[in-house]
Amino acid sequence: MNMRFDKICVDSGLILISDKRFYDKYQPKFEKRLSTIRKIKPGKYALNWNIKSTWRGPVSGEGFLDISSGEMVVSDPCYLVPEHMDWSRLLEQTNYFNNTPLGTVVLDKMGGDGIYCVHVRVEKVGELDTIQYLRDRRPSDGQSCSGVV
Repeated sequence: MNMRFDKICVDSGLILISDKRFYDKYQPKFEKRLSTIRKIKPGKYALNWNIKSTWRGPVSGEGFLDISSGEMVVSDPCYLVPEHMDWSRLLEQTNYFNNTPLGTVVLDKMGGDGIYCVHVRVEKVGELDTIQYLRDRRPSDGQSCSGVV
């Protein structure tokens, strides 16, 4: 399934694709102009994403998304974590999103803030597909994969 997310505003240098439940503890106020929410059946998904126009030119990536709520959120997370202390704590816990929160996909290759159009190819996968994907992507030099637990 192909999805397009227009006018994703970025103020912290990244976009997070996640299950809506990721934000539950922050009690966010979802504003249509800042965050996009789409209905999607619960399950595990492989994502391939691209943004054609950024500060660095076209960028793309892939990852796995775990949806349990039936809703996928595409947003700069700084707009959904309302309290400064919560935002600071989230940045510290994720090492400024260098450690991808489990079940989310971080888009941070844009080179800066702006308004972006994100194209995402979403494919539902099983648990074994996810495990095999992670094994295939494991670095050969013994380093661990970022975001893999």
